[in-house]
Amino acid sequence: MTTDWTAATRDVAPQASRLWAGEGEDCIEVSWVRSERYSLSFGSPGSASLGRLLAATHDGYDCSTVYFVADRACRSVLDTARDEAAKSGLHALGVSVLTGQETDKSIGSVRRIWREMSAAGVLRRTLVVGIGGGVTCDVTGFIAGTYMRGVPYALLPTTLMAQVDAAIGGKTGFNLHGQKNLIGAFHHPVGVVIDPGTMELLPDRVIANGLAEVIKVAVIGSPELFETVATASLDEVRSDPVLADRVVRLAVREKLRQLSRDPMEVGDLRRPLNFGHCVGHAIEAELGYSWLHGECVAAGMAVASRLGERTGHTAPGLVIRLLETLTRFGLPIHVPGEIDQAVWKHLDRIARVRNGALHIVVPEGLGSSASLPSWPSGVTWREVC
Repeated sequence: MTTDWTAATRDVAPQASRLWAGEGEDCIEVSWVRSERYSLSFGSPGSASLGRLLAATHDGYDCSTVYFVADRACRSVLDTARDEAAKSGLHALGVSVLTGQETDKSIGSVRRIWREMSAAGVLRRTLVVGIGGGVTCDVTGFIAGTYMRGVPYALLPTTLMAQVDAAIGGKTGFNLHGQKNLIGAFHHPVGVVIDPGTMELLPDRVIANGLAEVIKVAVIGSPELFETVATASLDEVRSDPVLADRVVRLAVREKLRQLSRDPMEVGDLRRPLNFGHCVGHAIEAELGYSWLHGECVAAGMAVASRLGERTGHTAPGLVIRLLETLTRFGLPIHVPGEIDQAVWKHLDRIARVRNGALHIVVPEGLGSSASLPSWPSGVTWREVC
């Protein structure tokens, strides 16, 4: 079954009004608000979902060529996508290959792909298709948003992390000077095709990595999703296509619901989607990205939930269930001892930059959360890390 969801972010036409006019000079205020809509479809790359997306791009964006950016482990998906593109009348110009590792999120990779696209003859009406995990989705989106001031792109996310997080929301970017996603932009794809069946082929660690983000959105907004995941095993998520489909659909639905409140992140840092990320990003940086993103977020959620319990925000029963669920999937629930003080210093530096604010999101109950503006007095780092 194929389901199409439309994510709409902004719905006002461009407006311009003259504020005042003096002798020899004018002042005009211009307000730009765009409406960006795209389809999130469920189906394998060989299904009708991708064909419809490519055909719509050919017709709606007047694209006649396509260029691919793909993880090197996604050869079969790339071949299928090429075949579907040819059927839709799109001529393939070439492909840039990534390893899919965090090291790909660098200015070096971005420059290389820009050069390869230019050499291949990519133009404004070329569709760029990203195939792979979260790293490839992030990099593809940024490249598409900056090459020739923006070209249309589509995503075929092949990992759970990419399907429930990286391919959703239009956030793109890469790392710089050891800082996660320091350079980036919002640039929405013209479409995303999600195939939960790809989990069958993923290693345990990669599935668990994605489940960390699933658990995050479940705790902050979807008790139904949490109960689904909390009673499942990693093997069941991999081998049961009905369960995998349900997990991905519920996670995507909740992520979109959360994003609808502040799709461009113009609000403050107290967003529920930041649950686990304050400490998680610090762990990533201090470990030099040797842990996967979801592993860092898992440890960050564990720290935040213990902190919430000690401040009276989080029910002890929820903390126990969350930690048990993370542990069952092989995800960490503590900051590594060798870097725990470095992580604390990292958080302290962040607080100093923000005038003492950290905005650590802690769960209250399933489906609700609160934000602690600063580190609470009376709770030591050692108690919760």
